[in-house]
Amino acid sequence: MAEVFRARLEAPAGGEKILVVKRILPSLSADPEFIRLFVNEAKIALPLTHGNITSVFEFGEVDGQYYLAMEFIHGHDLGAVLARARDEGRLFPISAALFVGAEVAKGLAYAHGLTTPDGQHMAVVHQDVSPPNILLSYDGAVKLNDFGIARMRAATTADSVSREVVRGKAHYLAPEAHEGGAIDGRVDSFALACVVCEMLSGKSPFQGHDERELLDAKRSGRFTLPSALRENLSDLDETLSRALEPDPKGRTSARDLQVHLTQHLFRRAPDFGPHEVAAFLRDLFGFELYRETVEGAGQEGVRDRLLYQLSKAGLEPSGRELQTSELLSMRTLELAGDADAKDEPRAGRKLLLTAAIAALVVAVGAGVGIYTYAQEPAPVDRDPKATQEGFGFLSLNAWPSAAVIVDGERLPERTPVIRYKVKAGPHRVVFEKPEFGLTKEVLVEVPLGGEKTVVVKLDR
Repeated sequence: MAEVFRARLEAPAGGEKILVVKRILPSLSADPEFIRLFVNEAKIALPLTHGNITSVFEFGEVDGQYYLAMEFIHGHDLGAVLARARDEGRLFPISAALFVGAEVAKGLAYAHGLTTPDGQHMAVVHQDVSPPNILLSYDGAVKLNDFGIARMRAATTADSVSREVVRGKAHYLAPEAHEGGAIDGRVDSFALACVVCEMLSGKSPFQGHDERELLDAKRSGRFTLPSALRENLSDLDETLSRALEPDPKGRTSARDLQVHLTQHLFRRAPDFGPHEVAAFLRDLFGFELYRETVEGAGQEGVRDRLLYQLSKAGLEPSGRELQTSELLSMRTLELAGDADAKDEPRAGRKLLLTAAIAALVVAVGAGVGIYTYAQEPAPVDRDPKATQEGFGFLSLNAWPSAAVIVDGERLPERTPVIRYKVKAGPHRVVFEKPEFGLTKEVLVEVPLGGEKTVVVKLDR
């Protein structure tokens, strides 16, 4: 439905803020239904101000294309985290699952209880609480994202949202949402309980070959709790069972679910906090983080040139297929203005965003996605002594961490290896993770007096 760009907003007086710019896909920009959903997301998300909900800063339209300027979360969605843990044969830590669940419940409770300035209760229902819509940052923050199919209405006489089209992901839909009936915030409690079960056991509590079988299981309350699949979880059975109750009248609210999950967490790990979630995330995605660290400085110059070329919409064809990293760089849009601008901060910010979106429309419309800027070799910072002696340096890392063999000699330490001294010239480097049956061989050229950095991911 939409595409997302990372953006950098530079303040006239210095400093910057990384944002996300989300817009309707060009192929759908004339579809009234998608426009309605996008505008609906903006109307609902703009008033929401909570630490567990992704912030939306601006909503606008340029040349018929609607956009949202949103908070950038440096991390991964829970779906990606669960997939990575599954690929590595790891279980989501119990305390981390309880913490994430409690944080999401806190954000939902806020949204469900939102009132207008004149005191009217707003029936805000997310309707799509699921792993892809829960963001975890490398700092341990937990954010509920994407209110694209959420519903909100002033509820002076009723707290439920009227019957309409069924939306959301089947495995997380409450029975009443499957049937397209009137719903309230308890559909979100049900969905979150499904997510918590998935974090704890790696499986959905409801199984079925199709949506009909799933609905039958939900209607009859046939679910598998995590305690049946993993030890030391039986104390959670009552909390999760109440949140998975088929009848919404007997189902736990988001506020109550938050309280119960927090109590369970406190009993298990009273000092648990965001730093433990951050450590788990950094352990899972250490390879990606390391690449950002070692390549960040070198990529910045190329990225700046890409940004300049984007603003001119005049790149030359490269004659080769773009790599993912290049596409990401090219979709980094710089929201920069005149350093001498005198506009009011908010008005100036909106002006910059509008101008940037206009530049994005021009650039993408010109077919920028099939061009790239040729990177010139980075200058080598040479070590005078190593140059005189005919040496250079190897810095090596692998994900997962691995043993290293350079020209047939096994190094005493595992990765990361920092500035290992070798003769300048070609070298054969082998990364080994024998306990996983993983190995990778690369040939590298070490510059005289310089340093060659090699980062690999070991795949089966």
